[in-house]
Amino acid sequence: MAQDTLLSRLRELQRLTRVKEAVDSSQGKRDTSLLERDFLSFAGYVPHRSLTVHLPQLYALDAEQHTQLQQSFIAIRKEMSILPNAIDISGSSDPLEPASHVVILSPNQLNADHITSLNSYLNPLLEKVYSDAALLLRDFTIHESIIGTVQMKRGDLLLSEAHIFPERFLPGPYTLSTLLDTPTGTIRKFREISSAFAIEKKNDSEKNNGLNNKLQKLLLDKEKLTKITSLALNLRKKIGSLSRYTCPENQEISVETNTCIVRTLEGTNYYLYIPDQHKNIVISFRKDEFKSKSHQHLLELNGKSYENTLAKLVELGVYEPSSAVLDDRISHLEHLYEQASRGAGTSLREEHTEFMSLLDSLKSARTYFQEVVNKEKRKEYASRISPELLEFMICPKIDEPLVHELLPRLSWNRTIRTYHNVRKFIHFFNQGDTSKKKEMLHNLFANMIFQHQQNNTVNTYLYEHYKQFCVDEGVQFKMI
Repeated sequence: MAQDTLLSRLRELQRLTRVKEAVDSSQGKRDTSLLERDFLSFAGYVPHRSLTVHLPQLYALDAEQHTQLQQSFIAIRKEMSILPNAIDISGSSDPLEPASHVVILSPNQLNADHITSLNSYLNPLLEKVYSDAALLLRDFTIHESIIGTVQMKRGDLLLSEAHIFPERFLPGPYTLSTLLDTPTGTIRKFREISSAFAIEKKNDSEKNNGLNNKLQKLLLDKEKLTKITSLALNLRKKIGSLSRYTCPENQEISVETNTCIVRTLEGTNYYLYIPDQHKNIVISFRKDEFKSKSHQHLLELNGKSYENTLAKLVELGVYEPSSAVLDDRISHLEHLYEQASRGAGTSLREEHTEFMSLLDSLKSARTYFQEVVNKEKRKEYASRISPELLEFMICPKIDEPLVHELLPRLSWNRTIRTYHNVRKFIHFFNQGDTSKKKEMLHNLFANMIFQHQQNNTVNTYLYEHYKQFCVDEGVQFKMI
């Protein structure tokens, strides 16, 4: 009986070894330029490709708020030739600009979307602003806007300076914070007036005695009394009776988070923190920013070295192999081939060998996944395959919006990488002549095979600025 069990296990091991060898033999690196060429060729046979567009719901400004927004921009030194008529949940109006400040004109702004999903990393901070500072927003947005600079830190170190002071970087979650006030400092002044009369809350008798003592001291300090009186009178002229307002206990809102994005004109850095590994990671798309200095507690990955970076993120458990994802990708590729073959009226297998080789390799990987259910074995297998295959079988393991945003930036497909580099794609499109714009659209549709590859920020920009041009080129916009 024991011998039969041993023989059975040996046969099973031999079978799995044969599967693994068959799979390994088909996992060699591919010529991605040939693969892109095949996708481009298929595009000519597949009509009616569309760009999905979800127009973000923005907060519309009235005339008075329009003036308040202008005052806000002056206070934060933000220059705009034309003021927007609407803003998003954080106060942003331009998807190409980093969300470096919070600008709130009404508590109802909470109902607005982000103007770009790239700013979704701000969600933990914004949730706390709109909840913890609800009374502050209710009271002080009646007359002015509320503004605050968004700071991203690890401990006491600004993430924007992490490459300058690597020795100060310590492991742990990141901090998003902002100090809320009006452009004229109304909240700071109000709190200064309130603090002049603030008494520690004990019993009523002690409280009254404390207040009397504090008033006596204030009356004796003529300089301070003059200052507080002047502040109070000036504020009363601007915002009315001060007794109607609730004094904010704190102007600063702070929250811990596992993800941050530092966006500048030079590029984007994606910061991740993996709690169970106590590991901090930065995926940098800025040229050579971390090249000269090594961080002991921060793993630096080069975003432009997409093959190595994606494999490393799978190894670290940021992404993981998925049978469901692999099945879905194979189904889509088979559908694409069938559509193209019907359009051509003939089999395209012989003239598109790189595509067929990709499809065969993915089917071999599916066979391995069907035989091996152990997640660590699948992860080990995924670490050995080429990046163009890896992308077809992984999904985020960490449920963070930033992790979803990052994945197409690490695609083997150059067109998809550029398309998801929002600033770069829009710059090239704006600067290109008519023939270049047509080429970019054609390449985009040739290479965008899956729904998850759609970039709503770019699609919305094309819809709002180049709708007729795109329609004339056969682009359909699917509103969602």
